[in-house]
Amino acid sequence: MRAYEIWNPAALDSPGIVNLFARAFADPKFGIDADDVREYLKESLGAKDTTDKVFVVSSVEHGYCGLSIVTLGVYPLAPLPWITHFVAEQRSAREPLVEVTLKSIAGAGFKRLALHNATGASDEAHQRLFRRHMKGAVKGSLIVYDLEKNYGG
Repeated sequence: MRAYEIWNPAALDSPGIVNLFARAFADPKFGIDADDVREYLKESLGAKDTTDKVFVVSSVEHGYCGLSIVTLGVYPLAPLPWITHFVAEQRSAREPLVEVTLKSIAGAGFKRLALHNATGASDEAHQRLFRRHMKGAVKGSLIVYDLEKNYGG
């Protein structure tokens, strides 16, 4: 398994990466279109002041099989970097993906991070992903409201 950061926005158009994004965002509970995410990240990675990072894992046997998307905390109201999406399709992809993600965040000068759990899996399951590297604590909840019914959103 090889894990690395994607720096070149054009890499997000390679067929293996396009398919990885499609699989990573296939679950309708995310309510996010994979192509929209890729297009946003292509634009963001092309900007000199980007605060977004994309990491992938690939192997000869499985192709692209892991994706981590991070937004660095640069705003007073959101000062921590966030792992906004983390998918390791193969168990063997988890550790390399965690390692490259955490090294990059720490290398950017951050001492803490936040993880967005929108999968329906327990917070404890997400904490186990990183337990070899650090201890996490659940600090609240993310509540999503649907405005469409009453407000036509």
